[in-house]
Parts: sequence; C-alpha cells; structure tokens
Amino acid sequence: MKRKINRVGTSTLTVSLPSKWARKYGVNVGDEVDVVEDGKSLVIGSEQKRTLGKKVVEVQSTKEFVKRLLYVPYVLGYEEIEVTFKEQKVMEKIEQTVEIMSGFEIIDQRPGFCLIQNIAKEEETKFKEIFKRLVFLVQTMGDELEKGLKEDSENLNGLPPMRRMANKLTLFCGRILHLKGHKDQDRTIRYFLIVNLLEKIAIHLRDLGDHFKDRKSKYTTNEIKWVKYVNEQLKLFTKLFFDEKKMDQLADFRRKTWEVAHYPENNLLKGIKTKEDFYVVARVVMILDKLDQIMQEVH
Repeated sequence: MKRKINRVGTSTLTVSLPSKWARKYGVNVGDEVDVVEDGKSLVIGSEQKRTLGKKVVEVQSTKEFVKRLLYVPYVLGYEEIEVTFKEQKVMEKIEQTVEIMSGFEIIDQRPGFCLIQNIAKEEETKFKEIFKRLVFLVQTMGDELEKGLKEDSENLNGLPPMRRMANKLTLFCGRILHLKGHKDQDRTIRYFLIVNLLEKIAIHLRDLGDHFKDRKSKYTTNEIKWVKYVNEQLKLFTKLFFDEKKMDQLADFRRKTWEVAHYPENNLLKGIKTKEDFYVVARVVMILDKLDQIMQEVH
C-alpha cells in the first residue's frame, strides 16, 4: 500500500497508519510504536497485543465436554471464557482443564455456570522466557528417563507431571504468539510449529517412561543405550539451539540426526530382538524426527 507523506512544523515528516492495522493491534492516539530502519525500508511495529473479550461456551453434559472447548479460545486470545452447563459433573472437567491454562483462574462459580478469566496479563510479554522453559523442560525429561533406567526407577514417576507442564507451556506459548506474534514476524508460524513439536517429544518421552515403569523385567543393555543416545541428542540440541555462534554445528547435528532417524537400520535397528525393543526404537526414531523438523524451521 502507498501512503502520502505530510509535513508537521518545519522539518518533521509524518505518515498515517492504516486504520485497519491500528484497530487490529489496538494502537490508539498517544501510544508508542517501534520504528526500525532496514535499508531503504522503515518497519513499524507495535507492542500492543490483540485482545478479544468474552467467549461463551455451552456444554450440556460431560460426554459433550472436550478440552479444546476451552483451549481454543484460550490460545486465540480471549480474556474471559463463560461456560454454562446442565450436568454439574462438567465442573470437575473444567477445573482440571483450567489447571493447564497458565494465567487463567475460575473467578465466579454457580450451579450450571462458571467464569474463567485471565489474571496474569503481564506474563504474556515473556515469550522468550516461557519458550526456554519449555525447551529445558523437555531436556530434563530426557535426563529423568535415563536416570530412571540407570539409577532409580522412581525417576520415571516424574515424567507424567512434566508432560502436563509441557502441555501448559505449549498452550501459553501459542497464546502469546497469537496475541503478539514473534518479534520477527516471519518466525511466528515457525515458532507455532516448534512449540508443538517440542510437546510431541515430551509425549514420546512420557510414553517411554510409562512403558518402562510398567515392566516387570529388567531393562536391557540395548534399551539403556537407546535412551542414553536420545538424551544426548536432546542435550546437544538444547546447547546448540540457543547459541547463534554454533549455527554451523546445528546444521551438522541436523544432518546426523536425519540420517539416524530415516535410516535406523544403519545403527539403532541392529540391536532389536523383541517387540519391546521395537517399541523403544520406534519412539526414539520419532523423537529424532521431531528434532529434525524443528531444525528445518530454525534454518
């Protein structure tokens, strides 16, 4: 679009902002915007976030209740969610779901009704911090899985709550990205994909923990080797991901990860002897594949 340059005073030049853009991002008279010089271009950005008011959700019974009825308006950026229902047991489902919605609390509750509201708006400016917590949480899950096999099986009990926390951080990251976007707008969609891939890795790690926890037989040398390997890859990925000086190493890491994930017969599959072995290797390959997908988005 083209805009006309106007003069204010003797030396100041101004240009009007598109009203549609200003309404979309809540920019009003008196607000500040960021202006970044990029060669011949000026990039104007707003720290204002898009906000939506109240979303009304109707649920007849527990059979009709699904978590996404609350998750979707949460991620989309609604500040309040009003839920009406006929079956009182629905309230238990709502309470369990709200526990995962970071910053939201039930502030009003009556028979057949509850109001859920955002009470921690200031946290929605901290995408980088929340994203880092998610990455390091996934790495910690890898550590706990390996310790559970090599040291104390009690470590495996910590994986399900960590997976729930990963779900919580993923939803919160999604909400921030939808409200504000990434500071580099081209990366907003990429980070949507990355946080969801990290959650999938957390699910695979939780599943591996459940698999080993329910086992009566001892863990085999190969199983410990495979878990150790995937944990080493998670640690290396985390180390390289946040160090811009090591982007070349990240590219090499991606190449090696891709080879192992797509040609496991050259390495991982050699030790398979039982169905349980195949289950473990399948999960390891899926984790490596998710890491490869993340690195595709980084580059």
